[in-house]
Amino acid sequence: MQHRVIHLCLGGPLITEHATLIDIIRGLGVHHHRFPKLHSILIMACDGHVELSQLHDVCKLISSYLLQLFPHVTSVTPITSGSLSTVPANIYYNLIVMLAASIHEVTVNGIILGNIPHVHFQNLTNIRIIDPSEGTASRTMRVNPNTLKTIEIVNSSSNFPWGMFGDASNPIVFPNVEQLIMRTFQNRHVYPATQIGRFKLQFPRLWSLCLMEALDSYTDALDLIKISSIGSLVIFDDANKLQHLNPKLVRNIREFCIGDSQRTQIPVLDKNSFFIKIFDIPAKLNKVTLSLPQADFPPIKDAKWPMLRSLRLIARSISLQSIEMFMTQLPWMHTLDLSMSHSDQQANDEVVCSRRTPLSTSVLVFGLKIAFPMMRAKTWLLMATRRLPELYKLVLSKSFEVDKAALRRVYKNGLAFV
Repeated sequence: MQHRVIHLCLGGPLITEHATLIDIIRGLGVHHHRFPKLHSILIMACDGHVELSQLHDVCKLISSYLLQLFPHVTSVTPITSGSLSTVPANIYYNLIVMLAASIHEVTVNGIILGNIPHVHFQNLTNIRIIDPSEGTASRTMRVNPNTLKTIEIVNSSSNFPWGMFGDASNPIVFPNVEQLIMRTFQNRHVYPATQIGRFKLQFPRLWSLCLMEALDSYTDALDLIKISSIGSLVIFDDANKLQHLNPKLVRNIREFCIGDSQRTQIPVLDKNSFFIKIFDIPAKLNKVTLSLPQADFPPIKDAKWPMLRSLRLIARSISLQSIEMFMTQLPWMHTLDLSMSHSDQQANDEVVCSRRTPLSTSVLVFGLKIAFPMMRAKTWLLMATRRLPELYKLVLSKSFEVDKAALRRVYKNGLAFV
C-alpha cells in the first residue's frame, strides 16, 4: 500500500505540550516504511502549543525529520481558509526553505516574502502569492523565472515584488509561463495596469490569462495579448469597465470567458458595446462564455466565428432571433447553453413560425433555462427542437413544461432530458 501513497496530509496541532509530530509518526510506526512515490505534503494546521521562543527550533526539527522520511517531496501546500498569517514561524515555512532547491510548487504571502532568509528557488514550476503587500520590508527571496509555468497573484497592489524574478530595471522574461492568474476579492487591492508595462514583463509562451477584479484598467494589461500567444482569456469585473474594451482582442483567442462580477444594472446593451461588437470580429474562437445576468441582449444579426463549438450566454433576456442566428450561422457549434431570467418580450411571429428547414445540423446539446418563460418561448422551443436533427441532449429549467415523450419520438436515437 505504501508504494501507492503520493500525498501526505498533516492536521494539527502538530506540536503539543507532551509530544511533537515526530513522536506521533514514530508511535504509528510510519517511520518503518518507505513511501517512494510520495511527493506532496498538505498541511491543514500550522499551530503549536509551545513557547514562541521554542516554536521555531521545534518546527525546524520536525521539518528536517519529514525530509529525511520523505526525501522525494516536491510540493508542500498549506490548506487555509484565506490568510497565511500562521505560516512564517511554523513547519510550512521551514519546509519550503529547506526544499528551495528542489520544490516545484510554493504558496507565499507578503509576510513570508518580507522575512524569508536568502533563498533561491531554482526549480519552481508553480508559484501562488497571496497579499504580497503585507510585510514587504525585506525582499531576499529569489525565484528562477525560467522554470515557472504558472503564476497566481491574489490581492496584489502597486508594490508587487516583481524584482524577486530578476532585475526590475531590465525586461523580465518568463520563457515557459503558460498560465497567469491575477485576482482580488471585492476589489480590495486593485493592481494598476500601468505597472505591467513599467516592469517590462514578457510572457512569450503565455496561453491562459485570467484577470478577476484585478486591474484598475484593462487597456494596458491587454497588451500582453498582442505580444503573447494567448489562447484562453478569462475576465471578470464591473461590466461598466469591461464594455469599453477593444473588441479586436478576441481575434486570435480560442477560448474566451468574460462576465460581470458586480451584477451591474445595465439597460439594453448599446450596439457599440464590447459585448455586442465582438460578434462582428472574425475570430478563431472555439469556446465562448458571456455572463451579464442584469443585461438585455439586443438582436444580434451576425456572428463571425466559423470555428465556434461551444457558446454559453447568461443574461436577463436574449432575443429568439439571436438564438436562431447562432444556430444557423455557426456551422460547427455542438453546444448552445442559454440562461436568462425573462423571455424575449420583443419576439415576432416570423421568428417563431413553423419551418421545415433545419436550424442546425451540428447542435448536439441545447440548454435553455428561463426563470419566467412566456408562452411564446415555450412554443418556440417546441418548434426549434424539431429543427435540430442531431440533438441528443436537451437541458431545460423546471419552469418549462413540455411533452417529453412526444419530443423523444421525433429523434431516432431518443432524446435525453436534463
